[in-house]
Amino acid sequence: MNKSILKVVGVVAVATALCVGCGGDNGVSGVDPAVCGTWARTNDNVSLTLNRDGTASFSTSASAHWKYTTNGTNLTLTVTEVYHEKTGKWLNREQYSKVVEEEIKDLEEQMKNLDPSAPFYETSRSLIEFSISFLRAENLTFLTVNYTYSVDGNTLTLCLGSNCTIYTKQ
Repeated sequence: MNKSILKVVGVVAVATALCVGCGGDNGVSGVDPAVCGTWARTNDNVSLTLNRDGTASFSTSASAHWKYTTNGTNLTLTVTEVYHEKTGKWLNREQYSKVVEEEIKDLEEQMKNLDPSAPFYETSRSLIEFSISFLRAENLTFLTVNYTYSVDGNTLTLCLGSNCTIYTKQ
């Protein structure tokens, strides 16, 4: 019986030794190691960096933090945080929504307090309405984009439907 226990312990030890580095060196679950690295679009200077830890960044999007996953031939990019200039902080979706709603409430209060007989009343009202519309649209910045992808050597192809973009590994 002791030999059986030793065999089981030995098998577990070998399996554990073989698995050391699974996920750690190869990144996190749900990330294809073949896509990891910095990729430059072939038609401009935009680059995309896909890290082993599932985070991503675009050279043109310094005000957003992204995460990504892969599954089969699908690559999903999601905005996780945005930088809010007014607060000087990185905010997740819930935090950002609260800040934007407060800004909208402030603007609505300003609009209520406008004097209709004041010069430029209509212009002021229009600017406040535009600002509210902009804030509501800006609140949609927490987007998720689902691509199909393929990697062939130093080439990454990302497609949205039939619209494909080719990147070259840097």
